Amino acid sequence: MSNIFPQYTKISFETDGEEKIFNLILSKLPSDWYIFYEPSINGRKPDFIILNRNFGIAILEVKDFTRKTIRKMDHFYWTIRVNNSFKEIKSPLKQCEEYRDKLINLLEMEEQLRSKSDIYKNRLKIPIISICVFPNLTKADVNKLSLYELINKNQLIHADDLKNVNMFFSKIESVRNKLFIPQELSIDDIKLISNRIYPIIQIRDLDRDKQSDNFTNYEIQTIQFHTFTDEISHVIDLISHTVNYKDANLSDICIIVSEQRASKHSFGKYLNTLQSTLKFKNYSYDELNYPKANSILITTYQSMGSQVNLSNYHYLYFVDFNNALTAELRPKIKKNIKQLSNTHSITITTNRPFEIKI
Repeated sequence: MSNIFPQYTKISFETDGEEKIFNLILSKLPSDWYIFYEPSINGRKPDFIILNRNFGIAILEVKDFTRKTIRKMDHFYWTIRVNNSFKEIKSPLKQCEEYRDKLINLLEMEEQLRSKSDIYKNRLKIPIISICVFPNLTKADVNKLSLYELINKNQLIHADDLKNVNMFFSKIESVRNKLFIPQELSIDDIKLISNRIYPIIQIRDLDRDKQSDNFTNYEIQTIQFHTFTDEISHVIDLISHTVNYKDANLSDICIIVSEQRASKHSFGKYLNTLQSTLKFKNYSYDELNYPKANSILITTYQSMGSQVNLSNYHYLYFVDFNNALTAELRPKIKKNIKQLSNTHSITITTNRPFEIKI
């Protein structure tokens, strides 16, 4: 079975189409494949990224559209029927290509992943392809809609392509081969790519013998931004997704902020921006450390554990982490995260490039 991130038991698919392609194709891949569901790539969330050391990387954008759903299309924007109204969205291929470009920029930062050959020197040595998947459109539907005029036939997966794994991969291999066939990636390459796509923080168990190499693994999504306003906006979007698609109550959510900020903007300005954004989204929140019914709790790293029991909250957002991870707070943060069970969803965000080591 393929390596799946997050763990399959923790995945709550946003659409039926995503669940369909996962069950029919992705879950059946062998153990040398890595499947990432909705990873965060510089603040953007592709549906799936799949990785194999001999194949490279494919980004899959899944759309549940039917023939009756699609009203109008061009290379840049599509008009889609949603209930009894119409909505304009970015072309699925354009969405997928934007994800690809962001992933290339992210991985090219690693010298280990750049080519040493004269022709492609310093360029990413791994091919990354973009694929649009339409689980509810048959080949006949695709021809009727003339979709091949907008999306290359090898970059478009329809329902008939999902009948078996071989049909699916014959298409995506033909796209990959038009780029280049990579040399086999090393295990270290795979580990590095996986960690950049879906970071997992390892926390040493302090209760074990110091000579032990045992670690406790937590699937913690870590996301980096260049400004705290971008960071806050994305965190609120994640909360909206959690509330709208995972049926979470606001009282299940806790945001942890840092009172001590080395950055030029004060804690007061950070907190005010966070609260204003929550209010704009009509999300009720509590004053620091004073929980109310059906409200998001905002607390601080300094208060967690002693005044706030984080285990009472299912969705935890450790924000402004680059300002929180001081020598004084590091043991406290480690202790509190260690005490959380695997049923908790943990997201860590920073508002500047920052190597996270707990």
